Amino acid sequence: MEVKAQAKRAIPYSIGISVFNIVVALFGMVFLVRYLEAVEYGVLAILTGLPVIFNLLISFGYDQYILRYIPNISESKLVGDIIWRIVFKRMALAIIFSLLLIATFDIYSERFELTEYYPHLVIFQIVVVFRIGNNLLNISFGVRFLQKQVLLLGVIYQALRISAIIYGVIEKKDLQFFILAFTVAEIIRILLSSILFSKHFGQPRLRKLIQSRDESKEEKSYRNISYLNSLGTSFLGTDIDRYVLGYFSTNVQVAIYAIATKILTHLLYLYPSKMFKSVIEPAFYSKYDNSTNESDLNNMFQFLFNANTMIGFMFISIFYPLGDKLLMLVFEQKYIEQVFWPLLIFLIFIVFYAIPLGLVANAIKKPKILLYSKISVVVNIALGIPSAYYFGAIGMAAATAFSVTLKNAIIYLLSSKYVTIRLPWMSTWKALINALITLGVLYLLDEYLSLPVIISLVIGIIIYIVLLKVNPILTPDQKNLLLTLVPNKFGALAKALI
Repeated sequence: MEVKAQAKRAIPYSIGISVFNIVVALFGMVFLVRYLEAVEYGVLAILTGLPVIFNLLISFGYDQYILRYIPNISESKLVGDIIWRIVFKRMALAIIFSLLLIATFDIYSERFELTEYYPHLVIFQIVVVFRIGNNLLNISFGVRFLQKQVLLLGVIYQALRISAIIYGVIEKKDLQFFILAFTVAEIIRILLSSILFSKHFGQPRLRKLIQSRDESKEEKSYRNISYLNSLGTSFLGTDIDRYVLGYFSTNVQVAIYAIATKILTHLLYLYPSKMFKSVIEPAFYSKYDNSTNESDLNNMFQFLFNANTMIGFMFISIFYPLGDKLLMLVFEQKYIEQVFWPLLIFLIFIVFYAIPLGLVANAIKKPKILLYSKISVVVNIALGIPSAYYFGAIGMAAATAFSVTLKNAIIYLLSSKYVTIRLPWMSTWKALINALITLGVLYLLDEYLSLPVIISLVIGIIIYIVLLKVNPILTPDQKNLLLTLVPNKFGALAKALI
């Protein structure tokens, strides 16, 4: 089946995954933020960042290897052997690092205000190990256009988590109960993921698990450079920032920062580059591999750029005038007022972050560009530590936003040596104009009518959609491309919105 047909078949499930993650996961987060004290939520935020830290140390670029090379392997059994070997070895390494973390608890616990939470950290190591396996299997399902399986697993997993959260809140359970419940949910997810993966690609074979696989020089180089790039990316990521804040500030600031980044993560699922990530990346690479045409590369790049820009400016135009009221309406806790500015900073910077320059560098097989761009890590550390110390979550957000924007600028300049990247400036200006008009109308409504915040939110979305029809961001060709990818039963709705 050709790439476009596979992508079209997978897209409804990608949409389902994104919508489900936004609605259900955000729902669970709201319950926890309302229920837990700020310090406890800060501790939970530190623990939930551990899978990212572990993956940073032990991935060795295999996640990027799966994204780049597995889509082009035709034999399912071979795919199974490769993936099972990767999953088995990464989880084994994760167990070793978990034991080390437990053994050295006394060294770091006081600095991160964890001294009373040793049992919590020990239990959470099960989540860490299994989540690494689950994430690798999810990536593998995605690159083989099996988004239906990802959605099914996500529904079951989130249903377990939400049920546990609701029960825990009603019964007034402590933090350890929630960690135990999340552990059970992770164990069930790895079991179901393994069963589904075995059904499509065969069961793990012991001989294949322990033997090494010969890689081509190109594959090994790509994987190693991708790993070094991932190390740099992680130091620009918000999960690492939690530990900087925990060390140089307080767990309350960690909680504020974690809530801002959690909201941001859920909003990101509405960005086309995120919503369709598991479809876009293999399709993007396969399309370019087949044509090696610079024009095709730019068409794909501009389509994603404009689609992301369209969503990004809508978020900014609505959040800036209404964000403080929306946050208090949803979360109620007094300290939530401090989430507004870090989140606004992230919403502005994500317009630049969502530019799909990394896809271009990977498509032309120049991962070294991504590696060189990590010079911005030095900037992030140099700015992040004093910013976290003096300004807490706001300072950390500003340092990270600036550093990631610098990283994208470096990728653009270096990629331009190999291909001509045409940035769609006209579409960007149109998006800015639409955002400013929407923002202005919402301010006037708030000033003279004082409408309920939910009514203002709906009005803001409607105004922005109307402006998209009057002052469109997508070009006619990009609209047609989007409509050809959307399933027929959603075609009329998509046409009305864009």
